[in-house]
Amino acid sequence: MTIPEDLKNDWIKRIDEHRGTVSEDSLLVPYNVDDVYSALLRLHERIRHGIHYDDDPDSKSVLFGAKKSVWTGGLTFKAYSTVDATSDGGTLVFMYVKVYNPEQILQELFNLLTDILENDYTKSTSSDALENSSPNKSVDVYGSEEYGGKKNRFTKKQSKFSGVYYVILGALMMFAGLSGGFVLRFTNSSEALVLFSLLPLGYGIYKLYKGFNS
Repeated sequence: MTIPEDLKNDWIKRIDEHRGTVSEDSLLVPYNVDDVYSALLRLHERIRHGIHYDDDPDSKSVLFGAKKSVWTGGLTFKAYSTVDATSDGGTLVFMYVKVYNPEQILQELFNLLTDILENDYTKSTSSDALENSSPNKSVDVYGSEEYGGKKNRFTKKQSKFSGVYYVILGALMMFAGLSGGFVLRFTNSSEALVLFSLLPLGYGIYKLYKGFNS
């Protein structure tokens, strides 16, 4: 069922209170609509500082967001999502968000939603059936080879960014320790700070390696 126009306009108005760029996307998932809506109601629990603002059970739509998120660099955001059953037993998930990096947020939201579905629900059809019967070939199908490649590219990119962050953090800590002007808290030792810096440095190198080789 389509979300009522007055409710949709109200939610978009609330979303537009935040700065950023509007973006929307859809994903076909091989799960029945009731299970997808149930997972959608839990999505905010998987978001750091996530909030459930409103929902409409009749149209199976949810307004959610975050007060503070690692993804958005500490900015808040709101988004709404609605789900519709397809004739082949799957569900079309639509998401609308306004934030500074909307494509990244949308992909992460779809990743979190499909993780919930994979872990807690049973598929009602196959991804192949959705691909073959979908009239709109521009809509991604979860579980398809094309979507898998897209998700993998996003994961690799995230791993690289994370790796760079930890390498820089580790290098700064090591430089501070070697300078002799800084010490590790509770130890009063510059040498301990140098040794401790190996942890984020090593983790960053691992994330970079994983990003380039996964």
